[in-house]
Amino acid sequence: WGLIDSTGKFILKQAFDTYSNFSNDFIKLRQGNKYGLFDLQTHQVLPCQYTSITPTGLHRFLLEQNGRFGVYEPRKGIHLPCDYEAIGFTDEEKGWIRVQQNGKWGWVDKKGKVMIPIRYDAIAPFEDGKAPVIQLPYEDHFFINYQGEFLLESLRKREEE
Repeated sequence: WGLIDSTGKFILKQAFDTYSNFSNDFIKLRQGNKYGLFDLQTHQVLPCQYTSITPTGLHRFLLEQNGRFGVYEPRKGIHLPCDYEAIGFTDEEKGWIRVQQNGKWGWVDKKGKVMIPIRYDAIAPFEDGKAPVIQLPYEDHFFINYQGEFLLESLRKREEE
């Protein structure tokens, strides 16, 4: 299969075993047992290298490859490689994304650059510049800032209790 425009010009060469229409201006393509995406607006192709591609919102897709996950949200410049066991939301403070690797959590930017090390046992989104995290063996959560520094105010409150 391939795609032509209304003039008969190829906009996607004949190279795919099948395709299926997705909403939101994307077409899911298959070559062999791998999937890719074609953006009807920009004519960009996400190569057929994924085990599955699942739409998770407007122009947002969860990618799976070898049991690991990534995110593709091209209109926001997000393309995380399939390096993660789990992924949080893509619309959090600073545009950072919570990710899990080797059972630990941290934050990456839209391209997968580590912004706060992936070392916490549990984390929640940043709110007003601070995020609650848990790092065992400590059972209680504490707060960190955007630099990954512990906030003393959270430790003082715990001491007062």
